[in-house]
Order: sequence, then C-alpha cells, then structure tokens
Amino acid sequence: MININKIKNITQQKPLMTTLVMLLLVAILILTIFWDNLLTAIGKFLVAEEPLERDGSYILVLQGGIPDRIAHGVELHQDNYAENILMVESKSFTNYELMEQKQLDLPSSAEINKQAAMQMGIDDDQINIIPGKVDSTQQEAGKVAQYLSSNYHSEEDLKVILVTSRYHSKRAKLILQTELKEHDLTNIDIVSSPSHYDPYYPDEWWKNRRQARNTFMEYLKLINFYTFNF
Repeated sequence: MININKIKNITQQKPLMTTLVMLLLVAILILTIFWDNLLTAIGKFLVAEEPLERDGSYILVLQGGIPDRIAHGVELHQDNYAENILMVESKSFTNYELMEQKQLDLPSSAEINKQAAMQMGIDDDQINIIPGKVDSTQQEAGKVAQYLSSNYHSEEDLKVILVTSRYHSKRAKLILQTELKEHDLTNIDIVSSPSHYDPYYPDEWWKNRRQARNTFMEYLKLINFYTFNF
C-alpha cells in the first residue's frame, strides 16, 4: 500500500533541497571567481608598509632573515633615512652550554648582520647591538624599549624605522608599539619598512609551501597576540 504521507513529505522536501543545492553552487561559483582576491587579501593583511621620510633616529633591524633584512636596512641608511642601525642580540644557538664545553666562538646573528652591514659600507660606530640573547619578537621589542627608555628623555620625539620580513611586519609593529607604551614611550613614532628582498609575495603566497607555512603560522601568532598580548 502506498504511503501518501511519505510521498507528501518527500514532495515538500524537494524545494528545500533544490534551494540548498542552488545556494551551494552559487557559493562555490563566488569562491571560484574571487578565490585569488580572497587569498591575496589574506596575505596583504600581514604586511605593514608605510611611506618613509628622511628624519629617522634609528633603523631597527629585527633578527632573522639573513641577509634580506640587513641588506634593506643598509640601503635605508645609505639613502639617509636614519643615522644609525639598531639590532638586538638574539638567541642564535640552541645549546650554549655545549658551545662553552667545546670552547666554540661563533658569531651571533646580530654579529653576522653587523659584518654584512660593514661589508656594504656602514661604519662600525653607526651600528648598535643591544645585548640580550632574545628568542622572540616580544623579547626583542622589550630590549629595544629598555634601551630607548635608558638613552632618551620621555619628552624627546624619536622616529624608528622598523625593518623585518613582509609577512612579519604587521605583528612586529604591534608588538613594538605595545612594549614602547608599557615603558611610557608614547612619543616614539614607528614606521614599518619591510625588506623588499624578502621572498614573500602577498598575491601568490599559497603557491609556495614555505610562504604558505609562514602565512599560517603568522595568523596563529597574531591570534595569540590579540588574545594574550604575547
């Protein structure tokens, strides 16, 4: 015997299913059309790049990305955007105890960057390295804030040109601004100028495994920063 009620239910469900399928197809079509634009927007969100003026106090080169970052920092110095290059000594090795045991004398990443800068024509006295063996952007920014707090009056206006990798530039500026604020250095202007030698391209990062990994990790770190300010 035919179940009339069952047939009615199926008939009533068909318009709903048809609507859902149509909506899904439209969504897929929209994503297909705008997919590259969406991915490009995701990449560009990470990049903070601002116009420069030749009145900087320091070119702050964050560690990592050798020699991409320091090469860009040196060019800014040679173009008279600031008088001095500032770096923080980072934790360049995983086992300092072993280095002491083996009596190894190896240059840190900051020292390697300094050597590179001097080979490109920068004088020794124009490069300042802040000691610290830091192992995160936040620690690096903290050391910079301590240095500026100790060497300048709070009412003195300063401009720091921040040099790092493109994908790292937005978060790096946020962290540095936060650390400066915690040290009551609100009169210091941070201008982000990521290295143009950095092989990160916001409009095609998804085509390269390393760039895709950097993008994914940077978003996780941004979420962590906004959530825990860390």
